[in-house]
Amino acid sequence: MTLYVCIGIILFVAYKAQAIVKRNNLNAKQQRNVLISAVLVTLFLVTNITLPYPESLYWFLFIGTISTTLILSNNVVKKEYNRFKNLPRKDLVLNVLFYCSLIILFNLNY
Repeated sequence: MTLYVCIGIILFVAYKAQAIVKRNNLNAKQQRNVLISAVLVTLFLVTNITLPYPESLYWFLFIGTISTTLILSNNVVKKEYNRFKNLPRKDLVLNVLFYCSLIILFNLNY
């Protein structure tokens, strides 16, 4: 079961990173930064499932991963946030519910 969840996380993050790159027409440097950010987030999520961290180490790694991702891909994150805010109400609610249910699903397994 853990293997399937890990593969699902890897495929989902890879798909979303590719969609962000295509949607924003990023140059080579920005594409590399998004790729590095996606790899960091994926590594954090997969290692969190396979090697559970102590509470203090978990939050330290979480904050470090998110900070590094925001530093590397700040402009892309701003564009995606603005796109998200400008979605119609129905799509906005569907996105929020989908990602919340995805987080709950991953946490229910462990």
